Amino acid sequence: MSLVCTLFIFLQLPRIFGSHDFSIYSSDIVFEDNIRGVKTSGIFAYVNNLRLLKILLYVKYSSIKVELLKITQHPEDGTVKVRWRIAGYPGYFKLLFGIFRKYRPSFRVGTVTKDITEWIDGFSIFYINSDGKICRHVCDKVSLTLS
Repeated sequence: MSLVCTLFIFLQLPRIFGSHDFSIYSSDIVFEDNIRGVKTSGIFAYVNNLRLLKILLYVKYSSIKVELLKITQHPEDGTVKVRWRIAGYPGYFKLLFGIFRKYRPSFRVGTVTKDITEWIDGFSIFYINSDGKICRHVCDKVSLTLS
């Protein structure tokens, strides 16, 4: 497994809803979205699925940011495992600060109080084929269990 692929995921995943480079993905990639219960195959369906997800997130949140919490490389099974978080202001910020553009807060998670920031925690497994390209992406939501 290639260190280049792991580095690519580390650099590109935070920009997945912006200017993301899809050259490292295989043309027959399989995407298993266990959060929404969707399974697609092919790069065209994968890109369209991410675009739809971006639209849905921007409807729910006024601005979003993808954070990588942990990334590990597993050469024994050819995978890269990523723990991620999508953070954003609630959608009502669009209404409140849409009128008063001058007072709209800039989006920096470190400076935002945790009370008004919402987030989605998730876990992705990227399977790397022999060509060093991502051939499968499995996405799960992280659920917190109380003991």
